[in-house]
Formats: sequence, structure tokens, C-alpha cells
Amino acid sequence: MKYRNKKNGFTIVELLVALSVFVAVLGLVTGGFMQSIRTQRSVAAMIAVNNNMSLVLEQIAREIRAGRNFCHTVDPNALPHPTCTTRFPAIGDDNIEFQRMRGNELVTVAYRYNIASTSIERKEGGGEFKAITAPNVNVQHFDFSMQDQRAPAFELPWRVTIRMTVSPINITSPTMVENIQTTVSARFLPFEAEAGSN
Repeated sequence: MKYRNKKNGFTIVELLVALSVFVAVLGLVTGGFMQSIRTQRSVAAMIAVNNNMSLVLEQIAREIRAGRNFCHTVDPNALPHPTCTTRFPAIGDDNIEFQRMRGNELVTVAYRYNIASTSIERKEGGGEFKAITAPNVNVQHFDFSMQDQRAPAFELPWRVTIRMTVSPINITSPTMVENIQTTVSARFLPFEAEAGSN
């Protein structure tokens, strides 16, 4: 019998080609996997932002519906009480102040946009402003517009339009920006609110 000592194997070129194909396929699979994880995180962050902003808008709208004596600019030095120097917000103002019933008394409620912390803040009575948006929400824009419904005969309710632009914090994708707008009508007619505040 003839004995043959065959030494079959791969050449260096074959090994390099196989390794290159393996690395390319691995890179494609890993890249797609990482992109899907990033997309999933972005979508989850946007859902969290939408949930938080729904709660914030509902709170603001509920208080505006029950509000009266809407005010924009307050003169804190007026005596005996701070008075409105501008009764209605102009288009694009980032703050609003009004009164609402709390139990048997009228309390002042104010909302404003804090550009430094990119948050929406609320204050009631003589308290301090506190953020009502979650830390993971980046409020890029927030403003109020109000239609002066008092003229000619105080027969129409105030209508407040709220506009905001929000996105998740630490996500800079332009597709992850949400523009939100809603209009709320106060339940009190202006003549009822004016009469009730005296």
C-alpha cells in the first residue's frame, strides 16, 4: 500500500479573504443592531416626553378653564395689592397669570417658560415657581396667545392658545421634535369673572 502524507490546508491569501468577509458581515450585523437599539431608545424617550407633556397640558388647560381675571404683566409695587399692567398676553408671551377658585377663595396661578432650565414652571399664590415638566423633557419653545373677548359686551369667554415645541433631553435628532398647540376656553364669561372678583 502506498502511503501518502497529504498536508491539506488554507493558504494565507484564503485566510485573509475569509477573515475580511467575516469582519464585513459582522460589521453590518453589529451596525444594524446598534442602530435599532438607538432608534428604540429615541422612540422610548419621545413616548416619555409625549406622556409628560400630555399631563402638563391637561393641568394647564384644566386651570385655564376654571380661570378668571387673566393677566400678563404684574406690577409688584402696586398698593395695596399687585395689579395687572397688561391685562391680556400678547401673541407669543411666555407667561400668563390668572385667578381661580381654591375652596372658597380666589388664588393667583401663574405659568412661565424658564429658558435656562428649558422647563415649564407653575406658581400658586405667594409661593415660588416650580418646574412641572419632567427632567427628561427639553422644552425648546413655549408661549401663550389670548384673544381679548371682553369687547364689546363681555359676552364671549377668554380663549387661550398654548404653543410649545418639545424634544427628549440629550437627543438632537431633528425628527424627534414635537410641535404641540391647543386652545382652551375659560368657563367664566368676562362679565361673570369681573363681577365675581369684586
